[in-house]
Amino acid sequence: MNYTWRILVEQVASSSHAVITRDTITSYALQCPSSMIELGLHQAEQIALLAKGHNVVWTEQSRLLDPGLSVCPTCGPTLKKRGL
Repeated sequence: MNYTWRILVEQVASSSHAVITRDTITSYALQCPSSMIELGLHQAEQIALLAKGHNVVWTEQSRLLDPGLSVCPTCGPTLKKRGL
């Protein structure tokens, strides 16, 4: 029997636990390995998976930033936009 392994990211309402959005980060076809080297994810695949997950978190967090924020709330220096 063939199976696919999917890694999902869900945005869930804290109070009701209702799923607001669900996105598939990646999917893998699960197959019987023919050698030890085919077990698990290789380093490049692991890094790519972490990067995709990080990008989802970063994207959601960046939406929470105040677009009018001009000073770092922690250390105070003026924030500058790149390319300006």
